[in-house]
Amino acid sequence: MQDKTKIHIFKGKSFSGKTTEIINNLLKKNSEDPLSYIFIGPNGNYVKNIREKCMSETESIISSNFFTIDQFAVTLYREANPDLLFIQKELILFEISKILSHTELKGISKSSNILEFLYKMINDVKENNGFENIFSDYEDSYISFLKKIFDTVQSKIENNKTFDTFDAYLKLSDCVDSVDFSKYGKTLFIDGFNDFSKAHQIFITTISDKFPEIYLSFPADTGKEKLFYGSQSFINIFNSLNKKTTAFKITGLNKQFFPDELSPFKTSLFSRNLNFQKSENIVVSEFKNKNDEICEISRIVKSMLIKGISADDISVVVPDDDLYIKSLEEKLEEYSVNYSTINENNIENSIIVKKILASFECLHQGFSTNSLMALFDSGYSKNPENARIYEKLALDAHIYYDYEFTSLENKKLDFKRKLSIHKKFLEKKLRSMEYNYDEEFGTEEIDQIKKDVEFIEKFKKDIDDIFSILEKINTGKININEYFSLMEELFKEIQKNEEFEEIFNFRTTKIEKDYVNLFFEKLLPDLEKALFHLGYDKISPDLFYEYLKIFIHSKKYYISPPISGRITIENTTHSRFNRKKFKFFIGFTDENYPKISINPFYSYLMYESDVPKDFFNRFEDQEKLNLYLSIINAEKKIFFSYPIQTNDGKPILKSIYIDEFEKFSVSEKTEYSNKNKKFVFCRKELENKLTKFFGTKIWDELRDNYDLNELENSLNKEKNEFEWKIKDLNSLGKNINNNYSFSKLNSYDQCPFKFFLIYLIGLKGEEKSTYELNPLEEGILYHNVLRDFYSGEDYKKSIEQNLNKLIDTSYKDIYDYEYTKHEKILNNYIFNKETKKIPNRPSSFIPEYFELPFGPKYNKLVKISKINLNGKIDRIDEDQNKLYLIDYKRSPNGDKKQLILYSLAVEILFPEKELTGGVFKPVKTEKNYFDNFKIQKDDDRIIWKFSRKEISKEEILNWIDNTHESISEGIYPPSFINNSKACFNCPFKNISYLMKWRNDY
Repeated sequence: MQDKTKIHIFKGKSFSGKTTEIINNLLKKNSEDPLSYIFIGPNGNYVKNIREKCMSETESIISSNFFTIDQFAVTLYREANPDLLFIQKELILFEISKILSHTELKGISKSSNILEFLYKMINDVKENNGFENIFSDYEDSYISFLKKIFDTVQSKIENNKTFDTFDAYLKLSDCVDSVDFSKYGKTLFIDGFNDFSKAHQIFITTISDKFPEIYLSFPADTGKEKLFYGSQSFINIFNSLNKKTTAFKITGLNKQFFPDELSPFKTSLFSRNLNFQKSENIVVSEFKNKNDEICEISRIVKSMLIKGISADDISVVVPDDDLYIKSLEEKLEEYSVNYSTINENNIENSIIVKKILASFECLHQGFSTNSLMALFDSGYSKNPENARIYEKLALDAHIYYDYEFTSLENKKLDFKRKLSIHKKFLEKKLRSMEYNYDEEFGTEEIDQIKKDVEFIEKFKKDIDDIFSILEKINTGKININEYFSLMEELFKEIQKNEEFEEIFNFRTTKIEKDYVNLFFEKLLPDLEKALFHLGYDKISPDLFYEYLKIFIHSKKYYISPPISGRITIENTTHSRFNRKKFKFFIGFTDENYPKISINPFYSYLMYESDVPKDFFNRFEDQEKLNLYLSIINAEKKIFFSYPIQTNDGKPILKSIYIDEFEKFSVSEKTEYSNKNKKFVFCRKELENKLTKFFGTKIWDELRDNYDLNELENSLNKEKNEFEWKIKDLNSLGKNINNNYSFSKLNSYDQCPFKFFLIYLIGLKGEEKSTYELNPLEEGILYHNVLRDFYSGEDYKKSIEQNLNKLIDTSYKDIYDYEYTKHEKILNNYIFNKETKKIPNRPSSFIPEYFELPFGPKYNKLVKISKINLNGKIDRIDEDQNKLYLIDYKRSPNGDKKQLILYSLAVEILFPEKELTGGVFKPVKTEKNYFDNFKIQKDDDRIIWKFSRKEISKEEILNWIDNTHESISEGIYPPSFINNSKACFNCPFKNISYLMKWRNDY
């Protein structure tokens, strides 16, 4: 050992110039001899930062002189032990997983979080010189279990002739003399540390006497001892070095070089020497929810850029929350703000990688129906647009139920068998509905069944494609190196999907390309090497996927480096090394600041054992220090913001630090709401706001100032006042003819726009799959059973026969429930309600005609005024050439105009007979009848007399003519223009809400 190592210590507060002194001395050594020194920093970001600063000051610099402390420790230990192989963290996680898989806890052996906690526990034990120093006072089966894991992992590492980072720190002292330190120069620079772990302290003490000269920065602040708790770790190192007769030269740097605007705040922040000077450069903002917060911060950032502030001067510091980051990115893109996100990312966040692995996930779940159906959404289907329809068909065909574990081939056969059964049932149901129903809304349901039948055949073909992909991975053990090709093949498979381009090339997903490149170019090759190291030449797809999940979860990558000309999105850890003029700290809630976590495997000891207690305190202190360092790297203005509730209304606590920040802010806090958004900076919002000036005198000035030429061209095409009218009546004629049912006429009467959506565009409301009868099917059942009963058949047998056509009988419980329910309803109607007299109707009428269809389709033309009417009359009773009209309803809801139209049809169908009246008869409710009428003829005037209303033939013909004329002229305004409640229970009410929001009326 040399006589003395001279150590230069630069001790001072933050921003006192410690790092500047380190860099100046490093550059001096570099100019004398570029190979004469080594620089060590805490992490890759910091080391890169220092290296780049040095490179900007000199033309010649050797990048390999700069190490993180982990890299340098591993480099030295590997040189001292060339026969040992460095083992990555992921391999240790694999070993822990294998150990757990052979215990009673094998169910959690693949839990990424559990493995991470156990890995941390092992490192904590190493760093604290043995298991007993953490669990010293405890002896039970739980502690024994943890010790077994620790001992087994250590034994594996040693027996496999490997070492990890902590071995390099702690065991280097046993072999340090075999390292040739001359290749690393004579001077060691250490900077960027605010504290040293026990392992760091041991390592630095071990190597200190190998360098004649050491430069070290020592952060200390007499007013912030609690904040700079790590000062004690420096003192521990100095005490250890003193025993090696090391010479110290301490340079005190007491002056802080804070910018004037923020100096009082930074000096007093987290200090016992409080001096609360209010400043306009400290802004604290409270928001109703995360969405409001992100919108307003994005607006402020955009306004700063418009005012000429450089994007390079702005940083938004976000919590380690992927959803927060993603929401912020999307909103900034809306405002056309360029950004770069600097954050460690897991590849597991990638949408594309999730899609690639969906088939392996399906295999891992034993080909469960849920995971199989997920493949249609994941891009493995040639018809991605059908995924939602397939989901409905799978539910309707009972594919989601009654599955036991079986082979892939049997599952495929079972899928197709159940679909074939369901198809036969639908075809039977279709024949029944086509025979029994002729109304337009019934036609919609018939059309839907026809589509379902058609899509079942498409579904079967897509099932063949999906299962052919699964068969490729449903194999025994295969060579490790074959999995790369298999993943590439799966990637090519999803690239065939039309939606792939939308995801992969959309501007918000540039990061997706980075994820995919890292997955194939780095992660998979690293995994392959790791598995070979563990002794696998071949491995089953299921086990490969389990290891892959661990690897993906534990590996983190910096996806997007900082790019000039863009604002920076970063977490607190990165932000502490990044100096910016303006910093926004968003999401400043209790769950994020401080973000405290402790290993659950010994969290219960934190109040009883010193070491776990130290762990907990250290977590909180580290979080607070990281925050402080990030804050003091803001030079001009700092914004703190937090939401008080989630987007769905759940309360959120603000950070414990907010009260302290508010003491420095001019305003206690700034509350934002939609009302005080004075400025619009998003291009879309700008155009929406300025559109209202189109056609006015100031438009020309606005167009030139805001580059609105493209918008002007669009507005010129649509400048006519919106009239809810179709201009091209020729195209309208293809969809509209003179054939109408009451439902069709009444639909226009209720809401012309709804008529437009249904009959011209062909939209349908939300489809719901149920195993019970829907309202239309109930109506068919009641009509058919009553027809059969009055024709002399057994009504119970008719219920049974008709239910067999309308409901899937494979589920007996549902069938029995439906039979019992409807048998009771029909029994009450037939033997109770039918016996009750209807006013103005003689008892001598008897049922004569049932389910009587009319219209062009049945060659029974019923022309009323200018239209051909079609429909089906439920029942006509007769008494000596006198007729009485009855229309069944499930419930007491009907329109008098329907009875009148059917009356006019009866007169045409039975010209030799006289219709005297009619009524609605509800089947399900206790009410016996409603809207009964009689026909009165005075001179040439015909009147339908209801109990409280009279309607003449002239009125009904005018209604028909006016409705037909409006439909033919393409006039389709929404009813909510005149009636705000018109959209209640409408299947298209969301469309009306959107139109109201846009003020499109």
